Amino acid sequence: MRDRNQKSDLTAIKDNPTQLMDNRESVTYSRRSIAGKGSLTMNLTDYTDSIPMAILLLVVGLAFLGMCFGMRGCLSQLRAYRRELTDRAKALRIHRMLERLGVSLPGYVKRTPSIDVEKHLVKCGCCADTDACDDYLERGKDTDPNSFCPNFQDLQKYQSQGR
Repeated sequence: MRDRNQKSDLTAIKDNPTQLMDNRESVTYSRRSIAGKGSLTMNLTDYTDSIPMAILLLVVGLAFLGMCFGMRGCLSQLRAYRRELTDRAKALRIHRMLERLGVSLPGYVKRTPSIDVEKHLVKCGCCADTDACDDYLERGKDTDPNSFCPNFQDLQKYQSQGR
């Protein structure tokens, strides 16, 4: 008897779909499972509980996108700073010393902490032994660069690391 009433209710809903929308409390559908028991209950108010969750997910997604765009800006600033360091190094003898050691200037600037690059640039710019440095870089004299270059020992580390 109960199955007939449920079937007639489902048929009535199928014939008049607005009846489903008018009933805001709950609609119960029964079906037999493999064991012959069980029912599927759908409460129309359950969907209103998921709206705040959808809004929260939307807000979190937008925050994530904003963070990604913010990081993109930071990365472009980092690239500009590295270009500036590279240009400053090219204006000094340090880039020729790096070439002599077989270290690429862009690789050195990219992989070396910027504070160390700044330190090397300042030391190179303030160096008083420019004649000895020029002789070593141009003629390849057999002088020991450690005797005149304040950066040579640090730069050799980058040579051994294959940068």
